Amino acid sequence: MRLNRLMLLVSVASLVLAPVAADAATSLSPTKAAAAATSTRYVDVAVATIWVKAESARPRVDDLAISKPAQPRKWVDSMTNQQKNDLVPLMETQGLYGARVTVDETKTVGGVTWDHVWVDQQPTPRDKAHYGGYPGWVPDRQLTNKRPSTLGKPVRITTKTAWAYRTPIAAASRDADGRLTEFSYNTSFRILSRGTGWAFAKDNHGKTLFFNPADLKRAPTGTPRGEDIVKEARKFLGLPYLWSGTSGFGFDCSGFSNQIYNSFGLTIPRDAEPQFDAGGGKIPTGSITGTRIKKMADLRPGDIVGFRNSEGDLHHVGIYSGVKNGHPMMIDSPDTGSVVREEPLDTKHRLDEFAGATRFIHG
Repeated sequence: MRLNRLMLLVSVASLVLAPVAADAATSLSPTKAAAAATSTRYVDVAVATIWVKAESARPRVDDLAISKPAQPRKWVDSMTNQQKNDLVPLMETQGLYGARVTVDETKTVGGVTWDHVWVDQQPTPRDKAHYGGYPGWVPDRQLTNKRPSTLGKPVRITTKTAWAYRTPIAAASRDADGRLTEFSYNTSFRILSRGTGWAFAKDNHGKTLFFNPADLKRAPTGTPRGEDIVKEARKFLGLPYLWSGTSGFGFDCSGFSNQIYNSFGLTIPRDAEPQFDAGGGKIPTGSITGTRIKKMADLRPGDIVGFRNSEGDLHHVGIYSGVKNGHPMMIDSPDTGSVVREEPLDTKHRLDEFAGATRFIHG
């Protein structure tokens, strides 16, 4: 489940955008005014959790998420379902290692410096200044000015997570004693050389990292088929849900579809309702264009199916995966306590809530 953030966080959004409105009133366009007061940074931990407020992170419970290095696996595994549910008003999204962010405000709370950022490749209609990203707060220590290397061949992690190792021998043998950092699916690196069972890259600061090449794949080119989207999504069957999650340590429903599409070089909106609305002509800055599909019978694999609750809110999305044993199916990450699963669309509950779909892969 992914609630409508435009309703849940409207007060926060208005505070964030207030400086832009003030600049616009002085005759500068929002984009130019924002550019004059922003800086570009890069995520410098395996997964940076982005918070609604600088004060949102809970003492002790979320220390593993806001530390450097961050420890996303230990953090997720340490929380009870109730503690995960309690994240709903606290978390915005997550950014993967090396992700570009735009910083437009910095402040210190309780001795910790926090940056207000817009996370690249996560489009949202909340982005009124057209940064092309998703807003929230992150500890400054989890960001760096160092731009990821542009040397070498671009690859991404294609397994749920992958370890970087200290030595080529450790990478080839997957030696636990040689582990450095566990990175998420879809994290990008540049490979400088390869050997038998290992691949060599550099981190943001030039430190040597060795990977097992079985965990990596060249960045895709060309337009994928819907079946390619479905095949990629099936890798995550059984992965536990995490509110606002966008990593192989845990996804929410729209973070899941956003990252699956991003893995093919296609940027779609971050949240459920904007993903659905993109099929009706409401395209936030940075997103590709979608087409509205109204009938379940017209669905194709890879379409993003949407569901409205009894109040009329678009609260959930999944990836249509085709027909199985006579039933139309989708792959989705439903809610806390559940896992990524492939489930039928023609149950009474799903039929009652079915709102249509957005097709991002055309032709």
